[in-house]
Amino acid sequence: MSDWEIYRRLRLLALQDSPDSFGSTYEREAEFTDEEWISRLNASNRAKHALPLIAELDGVAVGLAWGTDP
Repeated sequence: MSDWEIYRRLRLLALQDSPDSFGSTYEREAEFTDEEWISRLNASNRAKHALPLIAELDGVAVGLAWGTDP
């Protein structure tokens, strides 16, 4: 599984689990194309000091955070 696929899976799970924690919805983002998900992780498409982080437990991706430096 590629990085963008892992990110997509975790993001969609988070949107389902805690819908009030985000400025988007599962329904909206579930409709994103593969290209949109890939674009989100492309360093040239995000802020200079933004970093997506994946938490792993025993080699399994279990969490997601997006760090930024103001």
